[in-house]
Amino acid sequence: MRPVGSLWRFTFTRVAASLILLLLMMGSAGYFLVTRPALERHARALASNLVPTPRPDCNAVRERIAQLALNNSGSGVRIVETRPADAAMPSGWLLPFDAMLISRLRERAQVPVEARSAVDALYLHLSCGADGLELALDRRIALGAAPDLALLAWLGGFLFGALGLAAWLSRALNAPLRHLVSHVRATPLGLPPEIAKSSGIAELDQLTLEVDALRERSSEAVASRTALLMGLSHDLRNPLTRVRLILDTVQPVMALDIAEMKSHLIEMQEAMDEFMRAANAMATPPVAAGAQMVWSRLQSVFRDPRLSFSGEPGTFQTALNSAALLRIASNLIDNALRHGEGRVDISWQQADENWCLCVADEGPGIASHNMARALRAFGSDPTGRDEAHQHAGVGLALARILCEHNGWVLHIASGKPRGLIACVAPSAAPQRCKLME
Repeated sequence: MRPVGSLWRFTFTRVAASLILLLLMMGSAGYFLVTRPALERHARALASNLVPTPRPDCNAVRERIAQLALNNSGSGVRIVETRPADAAMPSGWLLPFDAMLISRLRERAQVPVEARSAVDALYLHLSCGADGLELALDRRIALGAAPDLALLAWLGGFLFGALGLAAWLSRALNAPLRHLVSHVRATPLGLPPEIAKSSGIAELDQLTLEVDALRERSSEAVASRTALLMGLSHDLRNPLTRVRLILDTVQPVMALDIAEMKSHLIEMQEAMDEFMRAANAMATPPVAAGAQMVWSRLQSVFRDPRLSFSGEPGTFQTALNSAALLRIASNLIDNALRHGEGRVDISWQQADENWCLCVADEGPGIASHNMARALRAFGSDPTGRDEAHQHAGVGLALARILCEHNGWVLHIASGKPRGLIACVAPSAAPQRCKLME
């Protein structure tokens, strides 16, 4: 299991690493393209001032250093009568500028030159004649700056600047997300969300809209389930009340009473079975080749001569909840057979990983102003005046709930010239089914 950290830490570490890498690359490029050529030129000029001619004489070098000191040339070179203890042993490791200077001195003097770098100076031994000279170069004077302090300031500014910029960017990135969290927490489930203020970032604003839409769908789902429970409770109460009245009054049970009670109990049992099948479909995990299983099952179960199947999933291998899709398609086909009068077409449309299952009938259909109401549980017209809307019960409502549970969308539209078209498709599909166009 991967360790869990805060978003601030996640962004800070990555931004800091990116900035440090970027600054290292830019610093290296600046050194090799600008600083190193300037140091090379300065080392060449300093070497030519110290040793104007090859194989110099020690006295000539002494006079040259004295002359440079009188002229205030800023060479920073002085003669050391006694070598310091920390510079007693020459070393092969030199700082970049020291290495450049020693290389130029060896080229011009054509004599051995030993050197050792210290923090504030360069100590060198120049062979001239039978003896030699001990020289020291003060880098603060020669370069016009203290290299140790400059390097420390550069490293410190480099590090703290990168970390500070990373912290600022991380805080700036986290602020809109914290605002989104506050916006979500401030809107209770069931109430329409308030329009969030724009963060100035298009992707985060789109995420806010998607979260609000998801919360709205959640509220609708809660309302639908509440309506389903209330409607089921109401339907169960009627036959139970009837049986209780008969038992309380101990009146003779007539054949008409028995038939009525039986019809109520059958209706209650069918409603319970429908809810149980929907609950089982919700609990079923997605399976590979589920579309082929659903298509084969529909053709084997529904053998009414009015049914016509067209298209098939073929090699469609995307995992999906076959139990939920089978339950949705069965509800749509049952509604079409029960309320339609003519042919019922069941079609499968597929393009790459996108798919669409449609059921089209030739029944009375649903009026356009009642489309939204038809997808709500127990949404039939209680007055009975809207005959075209009488078939909208729990079937379409459960189909819509199962679609939402699996990330699908249930589209319904009026057929041409009559009837109803109901299609199921993934909500992420780029376009709707062809029959809906």
